[in-house]
Amino acid sequence: MVGQVANAKKALNKKNFKKLFFSFSGAMLIVSLFLFSGELSIRADATNVVPGAKHANDNTGEAISEITSDDSAVNPDTLSAVVASDGAYTVDKSAVMQFTTFDVSAIPGSSTITGAVLHLQYGAENGYSGSNSIRYDNGAGLTNTSITPTDITGFSADQSYNLFTAGVDTISEIQNLDIEFTNNDGAGADAIHFDYLWITVTYTPPVTTLGDGTDPGNSTIAPGASATDLDSLILSL
Repeated sequence: MVGQVANAKKALNKKNFKKLFFSFSGAMLIVSLFLFSGELSIRADATNVVPGAKHANDNTGEAISEITSDDSAVNPDTLSAVVASDGAYTVDKSAVMQFTTFDVSAIPGSSTITGAVLHLQYGAENGYSGSNSIRYDNGAGLTNTSITPTDITGFSADQSYNLFTAGVDTISEIQNLDIEFTNNDGAGADAIHFDYLWITVTYTPPVTTLGDGTDPGNSTIAPGASATDLDSLILSL
């Protein structure tokens, strides 16, 4: 009888050790995924969203590709005409630059937008005397930003405007946003040249749930998601 009790205790201890070992191993696996997997880490991501299409009002004759990279080597003080493939988006006197959509394809659907900042760099042909600001339209009509091109030497430093605090706070709003500038130069015929223009968007990807109750098989991973519910995963052995 004593031997049977001892054997039973030994079997129970072995079973408990096995259960504890596999529970610990499973927990370490989840922690490893959490720490080292790019898709499962808790983070805020950021991407530069560039113009995707021109508005019908845009009569610059420029290609969108001229304004999506920080790569212009022209001298804006002396450049007066539209030149293909020079890395500058030129807006001559009385011309209109207007973008009507932005490419948000890099942002996972259902992400939470936490920031949206317009960034651009401009240069002015010598003698420019216009007074118009860069404007945006989030559905309520064109509205001035705080960025107003002036006659400067060379290209400006990075110019920025916080669109998020102005109410542009969803993927749809960013995608459908209009950005516009009309050159209202005075007596001369002086151009404004843009090296780049984009919206830096910060966002939190959709949440991934690793397990539901006691059934890890109910895990769901959304595209581009991050894991925030690791404690909901219980290994049932």
